[in-house]
Amino acid sequence: MSSRTARRVFIAFFLAYAVALTFPGVLPFNRIRPLVFGLPFSMVWVALWVVAGFVVLLLTDRAIAREERHDAGAGGG
Repeated sequence: MSSRTARRVFIAFFLAYAVALTFPGVLPFNRIRPLVFGLPFSMVWVALWVVAGFVVLLLTDRAIAREERHDAGAGGG
């Protein structure tokens, strides 16, 4: 994945992240039941987005670092 594609995925994900965790996006999931691992569903919803955000940040960082490493290796000499 190129760094340009990684950045676009990053931006798209965090726009969805903002909508899913603010007023209009969280309404369908704003309930106590069912309990998931003893936590209310709304809390699990937020926790899943936080974990997904970490994964997207990690993958974006790796994609950009890989491309920078590749560019540095190709241009050096």
